[in-house]
Amino acid sequence: MKKCMLFIAVCFSIVATAQYNIIYNLEKGGVYPQNQTVVSEQNQIINGMPQEISTTLSTESDYIVQDIKEGVYYIDIMVKKMSNTTKTAMGREIIASDGPVSNPMNKLFNNMTTYPIKITMNNKGELLSFDNSAQLKNMTEGVDLPEMQLAQLEGTMKKEMSAEKLTSNYSQLTQILPKTEVSIGASWSKKITINSIVSFESTTTFTLESVTDEFYTISTTATIATSENEE
Repeated sequence: MKKCMLFIAVCFSIVATAQYNIIYNLEKGGVYPQNQTVVSEQNQIINGMPQEISTTLSTESDYIVQDIKEGVYYIDIMVKKMSNTTKTAMGREIIASDGPVSNPMNKLFNNMTTYPIKITMNNKGELLSFDNSAQLKNMTEGVDLPEMQLAQLEGTMKKEMSAEKLTSNYSQLTQILPKTEVSIGASWSKKITINSIVSFESTTTFTLESVTDEFYTISTTATIATSENEE
């Protein structure tokens, strides 16, 4: 009886300390949906009066694996739908890719759902290349605005959508896996800095909750602080 109990205890110890090398295991031709909603709330003083501004940016995208070569994924990211909703004391403004194209900004968003972003990525989620040139080239196609205003809009959007900025943004979505083997219950962290109207530092902690033959379940928590260390 004692030998049996000892054997069970040893087996339990081995299972409990099993280590997992978590990687992406995508299939050629596979389509992997990714939906994201980012909510930003700001308090500003305008003409001496406090104003609350809430912005919600939503995107629905498909990651389409076109090829796999030597462990590198060649992926087209197709943005299927995107919208930006701004709420103030004056009301609500919505820009949407599926909204009336008579609104120039709706048309611009619609154009961004027409052309793919092309990336290469390794099995740890590290982006090796990023090409959104087709989006940038055709972004203002059919947008009905005065020439000067259109040029200003195009310049602003190209600056905000530079490959460097978007590589950083998309890396935050893909490069979340641990660099070393981990066991169930183990945690790892990632720290990033987001430069927007103000600077934010975000620390995200990931925890491996469970493992099956097909899935890893990973939970996340994040702490965001301003440059003044206000969380």
